[in-house]
Amino acid sequence: MNGGRFDTPLAIYRYSENVNSDTGERTKAWSKLLDIWGTYEPTDGGNEGIYADTRENKQIVKFQIRFTDINVRDRIQMNGTYYNVISIQRIERDMYMKVMTQLTE
Repeated sequence: MNGGRFDTPLAIYRYSENVNSDTGERTKAWSKLLDIWGTYEPTDGGNEGIYADTRENKQIVKFQIRFTDINVRDRIQMNGTYYNVISIQRIERDMYMKVMTQLTE
């Protein structure tokens, strides 16, 4: 893989849940983990189905990034749009990662 192909600025966000020590209330938040360069590759289609009498259409997008600490609880932001990570494939001896994502609602 040619490293010069990574021409799209991306940000990786990690989900966290904190507990307020005064009230005991749980607060959920996304915090930026890192900025990274990658490639954006829309797939031919997505997943479409009917669940609980509701039609759902889920757009699947593939990103390629250099190897980093990312997991399926994270999400990727590109141009103000967020994509939830659904699978990660390590390629070329952990030099790069192919990350399958789903457009968030």
